[in-house]
Amino acid sequence: MHPKTVFHRGSTLLLAAVLTSLLVVFPVAAAASNITVDCTGATPAALTSLQAAIDSLDLVGPNQIDVVGGPCTENIVIQDRQRLTITASPIGVFILSAVGADDNVMRVLGSTGITLVQLGFSNGANGLVIRRNSEVSVVGCTISGNAAAGLRVLENSTVLVDGAAIVGNAGNGVVIQDSLLTIQGADVESNGGNGVVLRRARGLFQGFNGANLFQGNTNGVNLVNGAAAEFDAPNLIQNNHSIGMSVGDGSSVRLFGDVDANGNPIPNVISGNSLIGLNTFGGQVLLSGATQITNNGFGGQPFHAGVRVDDNTDFVSAGSGDIEISNNTGPGIAATAGGNIDMSGTVVKNNSGDGINLAGNAQVAFFPPNTNVLMGNGKLAINCDSTSVFLGDKTGVGKLACHVSQLSSASAAQATRRALRDSGRD
Repeated sequence: MHPKTVFHRGSTLLLAAVLTSLLVVFPVAAAASNITVDCTGATPAALTSLQAAIDSLDLVGPNQIDVVGGPCTENIVIQDRQRLTITASPIGVFILSAVGADDNVMRVLGSTGITLVQLGFSNGANGLVIRRNSEVSVVGCTISGNAAAGLRVLENSTVLVDGAAIVGNAGNGVVIQDSLLTIQGADVESNGGNGVVLRRARGLFQGFNGANLFQGNTNGVNLVNGAAAEFDAPNLIQNNHSIGMSVGDGSSVRLFGDVDANGNPIPNVISGNSLIGLNTFGGQVLLSGATQITNNGFGGQPFHAGVRVDDNTDFVSAGSGDIEISNNTGPGIAATAGGNIDMSGTVVKNNSGDGINLAGNAQVAFFPPNTNVLMGNGKLAINCDSTSVFLGDKTGVGKLACHVSQLSSASAAQATRRALRDSGRD
């Protein structure tokens, strides 16, 4: 049974834009070749093997392969090539591994200017593997039903994923290591491991081409080993089986909200994850502008919370009442083991436990004047053990059980720190 064709969000206009940009970046230095492939054999004069079509082309390009019929059952290698577009627009065609999980469906190695449009990658070990300084655009593709990861990007490669569906892989949806990934308008759903893993990698998650959706995975997004990522709203990290987003091991993440033409907030949303919404340990997190972290932690496991700030993490929220941490089971924010919380313009409300719970030399700072709102939480607004501290302006906080180091006004140094925090984007 062939995989369902789900080549959504790809468009003729998008393909035209991609191809035009390639002509601008890579001026024509040789006669372009255009080859037609029909793996069913139904098109006269068309090749019946995608790999044979690739092998027939010169290495420099620009070249294009139009895949008009499939599926194609083979294992594809693109190696040391430049300026190659393989497109199955507008119908979409799957490539299925000829040897099942014994090999990857497609590998791209040492190649630049590669564009893949409305192809499917299924039935392999990994669906698509990109490595060795490659540069690839994956446009409107579907990567599903693979035994390990859907997409793996390694060894200083640069990849754009635009309007893709990475769904139903047995392992992680996407793994990025020592490389750069840009995702826009993508669905990463129902993978057996994490939706996305970044290791010593950089990620840019842009919502302007339609929200990115990370849903139904074991965990949504996981940054480890010094990874860094930026999320430009809207990104929806929701309904994952354990944790929405984890930021650890020296990694950092920045989430930027947006506003529409009428001034209404466009948030990043972390919601409906059963254990923790946003989990941070030994990393750095900035929330700037519209963000919603809601309805997480309902699974009943230990350490459940809307947000966890552990192991010397720095957690900064800089909003104007548009950052909301609410309706989570357990505390809205739990900080332990030296976790540091610095908040402004943030609403923490209607969580079943404390609004903010601090233990093990954790601290929270509300620099004056306080612009945070804590209300309607099941226990205290802020609750500290004997080693933790509240610093700043407690005006309007409500029930607070903490050692308080109160400031009547911000010093010059504190004012500078707050300005840096609230400045948002670099």
